[in-house]
Amino acid sequence: MPPVISTMYCRAAYKRVAMGVHPDRHPTGPARDVATQKFADMKRIYDILMDPTQRQIYDAYGEKGVESGLNVGSLLKTPAEVRAEFLKQHYASQLQVRRCLVFLCPLHSRVAPRDGIP
Repeated sequence: MPPVISTMYCRAAYKRVAMGVHPDRHPTGPARDVATQKFADMKRIYDILMDPTQRQIYDAYGEKGVESGLNVGSLLKTPAEVRAEFLKQHYASQLQVRRCLVFLCPLHSRVAPRDGIP
């Protein structure tokens, strides 16, 4: 399904098709078994398309992504969230480098010497 299809359209299509393959409409025999299987498949697909998180995974990775149990992670964040996360990690690593330099080379640090120790 294209990602632009609305949830209202999905709901209406599900109800229309589900009425034809519902197991209660097929009394006995192999037709009921086939209908039960088709109805279970349709329900699983409907649940995926109606859940925004699962729909996002389905749109990005397809049915295999949903079956594998992927979670919405850094690949599915907005560009602003990715940039903020990058800057946070970048500044944290820069701070760690500066602390190492201050420890290893106190003469090159911007910190004023204390108690006459250079």
